[in-house]
Amino acid sequence: MGSEPLSAVLEELHDLCRSTGRVADELARGLGSVQPDIERVADGWVGASGSAFDAHWESVCSRARVVTRELASIAVVLDQATRDYAKADDSVALRVSVLNLE
Repeated sequence: MGSEPLSAVLEELHDLCRSTGRVADELARGLGSVQPDIERVADGWVGASGSAFDAHWESVCSRARVVTRELASIAVVLDQATRDYAKADDSVALRVSVLNLE
């Protein structure tokens, strides 16, 4: 693995960046859209099972927020990698065109 050249297809990196960001947004919106329904059901649910549900829902939301943040972070890193690769490609292309004296 260490001997393989590093390469990336810029369009694939860009697409992955966008789709990762989109998944983060969709997860956040999805949780937000069901929250009122969950709260309405949970407000009328009393006793041990209601308390257990509340605790579990809070746990789900907390983990989902972590996943959302991490996906958004991955999207930022992919975006930066795409820009870095594009700069490197442009730099190599410029050097090749300068060296091509035909």
